Amino acid sequence: MKKNKKKKIFIILGTLIVLIALIVGYIKVNSNSKELSLSEKKWIEENKKSMIDIYVMNNLPIFSSGEKDIFLSFLVVWHTIIVISLFLDL
Repeated sequence: MKKNKKKKIFIILGTLIVLIALIVGYIKVNSNSKELSLSEKKWIEENKKSMIDIYVMNNLPIFSSGEKDIFLSFLVVWHTIIVISLFLDL
């Protein structure tokens, strides 16, 4: 009888834990992911007055599948700068 009660309690507790985990996961996944985090808002406030001027000459391969693609090269450099600045802030 005692083993049967313990078994029922473990099954009920296990089910409750799984249900709570599923509910929390569902809420996290369906929350508004478009909101910025506090560190992102801080970075925007600190850098909103800085301006990046980009000048692109005519007849350059901006969007191409080759190795000399200006846009992809810019993204690589920009990503590197952002990653470095984020790691330096930590």
